[in-house]
Amino acid sequence: MNDKIKDKFLNELKDYNIKINKENNTIEIINNNGDNIFINIEEEITISFGNWHEHFIIEDNDIEEPIEKINYLINNKNCILNIYIDDKLFGCATSIEKESYTKEEAMELLKAFIKEDISRNNIKFKVNYWNSDMNYEL
Repeated sequence: MNDKIKDKFLNELKDYNIKINKENNTIEIINNNGDNIFINIEEEITISFGNWHEHFIIEDNDIEEPIEKINYLINNKNCILNIYIDDKLFGCATSIEKESYTKEEAMELLKAFIKEDISRNNIKFKVNYWNSDMNYEL
């Protein structure tokens, strides 16, 4: 684990309940509902929350972008849109400075991912937040 980057993350996250796992280079932000955020620090930074994850390339030890993403998640300004087709997880995306989705918006996002006719498939969307009381299905 890059100690400079790890120390910067720890400083930025000092107000949160965190756990450090040195064996797999991970910082875990503990959520009371069990849906924790994981930050893996290797050659790149990977942030994971639920089914979603995103990779960040860090230059000059600048962690502003991943910290911003974490803060959006923790403050419920981003949600994770989980897409299920025929009851199987198809994929997921994080909203970008978007606090919720309508079914129409979720369908438009899904159409950007797949080219086949999706109208015949059994499609379900689950929207997840850091505060699980805000979670909903479409």
